[in-house]
Amino acid sequence: MRKKLTYIFVAVFITLLSLNSVVYYFSFKNALETKVEEKANIVAEHIKKDIDRSIDGKMYIDDLLSMSLRQSSIAVLHKLDPDYKNVTVQQLQEIKTELGLSGITLLAKMDSDIVGVVATDEKEQGMSTKDWKYWFVAFNQLFDYKTVSVKEGQKSTNYWSGPIDFADTDATKRYKYGYYYDGSTNYIINPYIQDTYIQNYDAITGTENIVKSEIDDTGVLEVTGFNPRTFGHPPIIYKDTNGTDAISIYDKDIIFGDYVYQNSDVDSSYIEQAVSKNVESFYLDNLNGRDVIKFFKPVVLNQPEVLGNKTTYVIGIVYDYNEIKSELNTMTFRSSMIILLSLIVSIVLLYLFFRLLRRTEEQAVKVTSEQYINDINKMFTAVKGQQHDLNNHINTINALVTLEKYNDLRLYLNEYIDEVSLLNDIIQINHPILAAQIQSKMTLAFNKKIKFEHEFLTIDDTKLTAVRSIDIVRIIGNLVDNAFDEVLKLDYENRFVSLKAWTNKDQLHLCVLNNIEHQISKENVQSMFESGYTTKDGHHRGLGLSIVSDIVDKYKGKINTYTQDSMIEINIVIPMG
Repeated sequence: MRKKLTYIFVAVFITLLSLNSVVYYFSFKNALETKVEEKANIVAEHIKKDIDRSIDGKMYIDDLLSMSLRQSSIAVLHKLDPDYKNVTVQQLQEIKTELGLSGITLLAKMDSDIVGVVATDEKEQGMSTKDWKYWFVAFNQLFDYKTVSVKEGQKSTNYWSGPIDFADTDATKRYKYGYYYDGSTNYIINPYIQDTYIQNYDAITGTENIVKSEIDDTGVLEVTGFNPRTFGHPPIIYKDTNGTDAISIYDKDIIFGDYVYQNSDVDSSYIEQAVSKNVESFYLDNLNGRDVIKFFKPVVLNQPEVLGNKTTYVIGIVYDYNEIKSELNTMTFRSSMIILLSLIVSIVLLYLFFRLLRRTEEQAVKVTSEQYINDINKMFTAVKGQQHDLNNHINTINALVTLEKYNDLRLYLNEYIDEVSLLNDIIQINHPILAAQIQSKMTLAFNKKIKFEHEFLTIDDTKLTAVRSIDIVRIIGNLVDNAFDEVLKLDYENRFVSLKAWTNKDQLHLCVLNNIEHQISKENVQSMFESGYTTKDGHHRGLGLSIVSDIVDKYKGKINTYTQDSMIEINIVIPMG
């Protein structure tokens, strides 16, 4: 049984420790992921601020280029004939060189179209613009002397400058275009310059350098700027006049950074969620043979023109999940060591506990055995006394028979038979230890000329544990011995002690009633169960009742004491549950 309890304890202990470790593991994992999320937010904010500054710088250069192209347009106006038919390519080439431009094109209305009529780039002569969307709208507004209302580009009097984009005649190059018309000519003056200045600025302070500085940070594998308007959708492809495919810089799905750790379908859903709900989100995956965390954060642009007047883009940050796994593995190892050490300590403590318990049980058995042996010895002493007196009784009976004093013989025999019957009475108690104890007390009472009555109802050893039996023996022994001591102060005819015991609703009831020499005051009744109390003129210290009180308190029982005239009654109730 003890071994089974040990196994159960160890199993429960290991289970509880394991559950605790599992809970701690996932809590620690969530904490690490939260830490990564917070770090990603910080990185994203750094990138946003740096990109905003970079974009502000590029937009400032873009505005300067726009102003420069307007001034160039006015200079061209003063050098050319108002009628494009009187303007030659040679004139435009000379002005282009003089003003440091990349090219000049004159645009004129032709029926429902606006086309290039004279240009330094021969590919732009005869070039149609009616499919140029908002560009074509802006050209018509200039011809109508209206302020250009399209959102894109820079506007001023008689002037509009479109955003930097690839040339319709050469998709491999990007240009800044200016368009001027004040009504003094029959054409729009369109000077343009390659975006070399912005490219040089971007190379020094642009997004790629910003992204590179963040990737150098511990754990960051990749930073990507996603265009939510186009990412995950088929690319918007244009063709220049040479038939070369081109994608506008405003329609690119990746605005900056690299997109090496690709998972387009899943990323699209997270990007859409980030923009529509304006929330950060992340997920775990294995990409390119590496465990990673992909984090997405929506960002609002200060300059929406960068994304074609779309104000939000999404920063994607890829973290190396192996760093988190490494910390989790370290934590798991430490937890395992703690579990192992705790288990070893628990087994040692359990061993010591059972060893102490065994010693306690052995001590309890020893106490009970000593009490039992003592009671048996008393009973054997009485029996030996009977055997010793047997010869005297036989001689007396023989003498009475010889003298033919039959009445005296009958009285003597009746008295002798009562004495033998009392000592040889079989105690009807279904508890061997208690039966032996009561038998010994009966023998003692007989020898002391004490009338000792006992009554045990519904008492059996199946309702009492071994430890409780020990304590009950001590309680009964001390109560009866104390009662015997009290009645020995009285004459033979007043020496009366009664012991009753019964069980009721998982409670053990013990009641001892005896005569007393003097009435006991209420104060003394309350003090009876204190250690050292006595009423025996100091030659015997009262420890017995104190022991009884300690045992009853141990089992959370109750002691009630009643006195009336020359009697005292002690009632004890002990829970057996």
